[in-house]
Formats: sequence, C-alpha cells, structure tokens
Amino acid sequence: MMSVLEVVKHLGVSRRTVYGLAAPSGPIPCYQIGRRVLFSDGDIKEYLEKCRYTKTTIYLRAPSYSAVPLKRKA
Repeated sequence: MMSVLEVVKHLGVSRRTVYGLAAPSGPIPCYQIGRRVLFSDGDIKEYLEKCRYTKTTIYLRAPSYSAVPLKRKA
C-alpha cells in the first residue's frame, strides 16, 4: 500500500493532482480509511501503463522558405 505522499514521489506530481486522480472521480482506485487515502502498488503501475505512449507521430512541415536562390532581374 502507498500513501498519497509516496504516490506523489513516485509519479512526480503534486498532492492535489494525486487526490484528483483518486477514485471515485479519478481513474485510480484507492482505499479511504478515515481521512487517510491509500493506493495499491498494482493500481499505480496499471495507471502508469495506461498513460504510456508506444507510438510516436511526427508531422513534418515544408519549410516556408526556399533553399534555391532566385535570380534578380537586371
């Protein structure tokens, strides 16, 4: 089990973000015992896997300038 502060360190986000990610309003299941909120290690790992991107998309744009010099009219 992980406390909110442990999840903060693990994910590298703020406490407010962790509370926002906690169920029922957020995607990470949690346990609430009194005022204490706890997370399962497996649930945190599963959430990280869902956030993982495995495909990179690169959009190339044509340059707005020409590399070929233009001839001047005399």
